[in-house]
Amino acid sequence: MATAVVPFIHVTAHPTGESRRVALAWGLVAAVIITVLLVLGALMGSGGKILMVETPSMGQAAPVGSLLVDRPVALGSVRTGDIVTYAVPDRPGITYTHRVIGINADGSLTTQGDINGAVDPWPVTSDMLLGSPALIVPGVGWLVKALPVLLLGSLLIWFLTGPFTDEVTRASLRLAGLSLVFSYAAFLYKPFVNLDVLTNVASAGSVEATVVSTGLFPVEVSGPGGAAVTLSSGEVGTLHIHDLAHNGYYQVASNLHLPWTGWMIVVAICAIPLVVAYSIGRNPDGELA
Repeated sequence: MATAVVPFIHVTAHPTGESRRVALAWGLVAAVIITVLLVLGALMGSGGKILMVETPSMGQAAPVGSLLVDRPVALGSVRTGDIVTYAVPDRPGITYTHRVIGINADGSLTTQGDINGAVDPWPVTSDMLLGSPALIVPGVGWLVKALPVLLLGSLLIWFLTGPFTDEVTRASLRLAGLSLVFSYAAFLYKPFVNLDVLTNVASAGSVEATVVSTGLFPVEVSGPGGAAVTLSSGEVGTLHIHDLAHNGYYQVASNLHLPWTGWMIVVAICAIPLVVAYSIGRNPDGELA
């Protein structure tokens, strides 16, 4: 019987740069998710709550879009000036986070939002008290609110671009798709520039409007015939509007108002997709250079 010797060839597969980056990225995401879940689990296990500020009643102390990490607190330990979170039995599903402005003889709390004109009509009792913010993180609530859109959109883009075998095409489409997802989330939730009109008082041929900025970035607010005011997140200002429409209506405009350093940061962030696309285009394998 004739036999032939076939040489054994040992092939070692080395991970590509793209696979290493993908593995590292997913590892970091998994680590962050696990850490967040552990922190949330410990907090929820001790009776804590995580809330997002959706109205401007607390002004700059807790602007719209802030994330609140509440810890349980006893009614007797609350002092005037503290911020507390409570619920009203007649309004299920709604919570209020306001400042304590007084303690009543029966131990209940009198509360009021920092920029509200009236005291809350409900004395806060122990059965209504949910906790007190141990941590207030401005802006992070917007990210939490947009997280479902960002995650689902990113997964959809990743799935739809998977069939493309050309790495440059696939990477470019994913970059454009992810940029579109983030742009849609910003359009949907408007976290950067927004404005609420709190009150308006009309007089002969003019209106005095009280406004509050509810976006992340500082804005310049103006009305026809009046001086403009510059407001940061949660800040309140007053506009004196003298040029009214024939029916008595008026318009208020808000424009982004950043220092040159702020504009540089915004431009640098917006340029990230361009820099990444340039790096991909320079590499024939479609990997980041």
